[in-house]
Amino acid sequence: PTTLAGRVAYKKLEEENTQLSAFFAILCCSCPNKGNIAKIEWRRVNWKKKYIEVVVDDNTRSMIYLDNYAIKQLEKLRKERYDKGLKRKHIFITKYKGWSPVTDNTITNWLDKIAKIGNVDKLTFGIMRNTCKEYLKKVNKLNDEQINRVLSWKSFETEFKYLILDEIENLKNKNN
Repeated sequence: PTTLAGRVAYKKLEEENTQLSAFFAILCCSCPNKGNIAKIEWRRVNWKKKYIEVVVDDNTRSMIYLDNYAIKQLEKLRKERYDKGLKRKHIFITKYKGWSPVTDNTITNWLDKIAKIGNVDKLTFGIMRNTCKEYLKKVNKLNDEQINRVLSWKSFETEFKYLILDEIENLKNKNN
């Protein structure tokens, strides 16, 4: 985060709730489709190439590209779960009905919690998408066309996933 309020919110999240911190980190760096967040699985995280492949259905996949901070938060969450002996296939879970994947309502509640921690009136996916665009513009020095390409890769056929990853890397490296 580039603002003092953003850094304070991140710090509070890190201290208070690891899962919420990892969720917010992923949201900030790639703004995934809200419906796909519940489908994110640990086995689909590529730690080295920094992405998560989400299985939307039998023929469609979604790509969530991660930055170093998101990877750090996921590693922290994974260790915390391991230490507690809580092994689940989904990354974002809730105690409701015996540790099940999160729902849209849970995600909305999480955004409200994050808004309170960050002292923001309202936090929605639309606001997060605009924030993500600004982040990609300022931090990764991507232009509007490049940002739209990165954020529009929400679903794709499996055979194209590596081509997309290479393209994202090329866009980011070109501007560094």
